[in-house]
Amino acid sequence: MPEALNILALEDRDFDAEMLKRHLQRGLDGDFSFTHCRTPDEALMRLETESFDLLFLDYQLAGRHTGIDFLRFLRARNHQLTTIMLTGRGNEYCAMDATRAGADGYLIKSDLQAESIRRVIAYATEQKDQRLRLLAFERDQEKASRLTHELADLSVQLAQMSRLDSLTRVLHREAMLECVEMVHGRAKRCHLNYCLAVVNLDLFHKFNDDHGCLAGEECLVRVAQILAKATRADDFVGRYGDDEFLIALPETDDTEATHICEDIRQKVHELNIAYENSPVADHVTVSIGMAVGDAGDWRASVDHARQAVKVAKDAGRNQLVVHDPITTSS
Repeated sequence: MPEALNILALEDRDFDAEMLKRHLQRGLDGDFSFTHCRTPDEALMRLETESFDLLFLDYQLAGRHTGIDFLRFLRARNHQLTTIMLTGRGNEYCAMDATRAGADGYLIKSDLQAESIRRVIAYATEQKDQRLRLLAFERDQEKASRLTHELADLSVQLAQMSRLDSLTRVLHREAMLECVEMVHGRAKRCHLNYCLAVVNLDLFHKFNDDHGCLAGEECLVRVAQILAKATRADDFVGRYGDDEFLIALPETDDTEATHICEDIRQKVHELNIAYENSPVADHVTVSIGMAVGDAGDWRASVDHARQAVKVAKDAGRNQLVVHDPITTSS
């Protein structure tokens, strides 16, 4: 505590406030200033404009609010002023109530004398320091916990980023094939359906030659965004080749998969990415091959989808073909 204390007393009785001031004069060795407030509002105004070292607070104030209410209000707003609760008639309950509210010391008014004043101020100062250390420790723990969670989230993000194609931000080829294998394994264990689709940009190499690499990259990014938006949360989208994407549709039959793939083809069509020299259309289009997951080998499922997309391209492009085990035709 500083040598010259600036003391605030919230006490609704003038006589009790005067008695406290006299005992402080006898009990304190150094100089001090003493400010007496009769109401919580008056005390708050003082706290907002002045700096105090010590607050003496009457336990039972007149009016709607008690000293406990006022102290809880202060602590909730991070006022950490050393506070000593004063009460006319003390008991164990009052002392516990004051401590829980954040009081650093507790003194019965009938015990006010020089020695008790010195003792309770010293004790309250020590308790305040301990309380602040505890608060600092809790803040550090909270900060450390938050930092740990942030680092964990960052690690997850970095791990996810390492599995993404650097341009299109969908899964890269290796990660996509891992997902296909996972979907196939779960479907086999649980006797579920799944479908795969290969999406190929029609005559994309010619588009690159005509419009340049930057336009080609932008086209791939926009198509990848369409694939990501048109598929469901549990589906997987990956870049399989330069101009080709692979989609895995878990727990999906051929009817639902056909609907999703046709929606993708239409949405790419609606992007209206200009392609003046295309023999297919005056804008970028895609050919899609779809296959129902093979029960024996997921690699066969990928091959079937690729066979179907070849059929689509041979048939004039900008269409969806579903792999047929016998005819491989739409």
